[in-house]
Amino acid sequence: MSLPDPKPAVLVLARDGLFRESLEFVIGVEGCKVIVSGDWRRATAGDFDCLVIDEHVLGKDFDGAGYLAGLGRQVILLSSRTLPVPALPNARRVSKPLRGSSLVDEIRSALTDCASRLRRNP
Repeated sequence: MSLPDPKPAVLVLARDGLFRESLEFVIGVEGCKVIVSGDWRRATAGDFDCLVIDEHVLGKDFDGAGYLAGLGRQVILLSSRTLPVPALPNARRVSKPLRGSSLVDEIRSALTDCASRLRRNP
């Protein structure tokens, strides 16, 4: 399955620098533009198609559902715990440790959903 054109942008939010670099590499190899940060405030709705966010970026004062809903983007939460995924049509959860192609598969699916939505509502 190929990714939609033009080159989709994925924002990766993770506190750990090595984890961010690993995610940047894996996602970049798939043909995506990758933006990385350790701060969830970096996520603004205009500069990415899909958000990959590690659970450790979220603080206890983070209003996840409200914030993510406001972005209107596809969201993938990386979690080693059983955290509730916000009840949003654009939110998915991938369990850590990451195994096989689970993250890449979810990103492909999210970007395909995003491209379909854009074709329906240009």
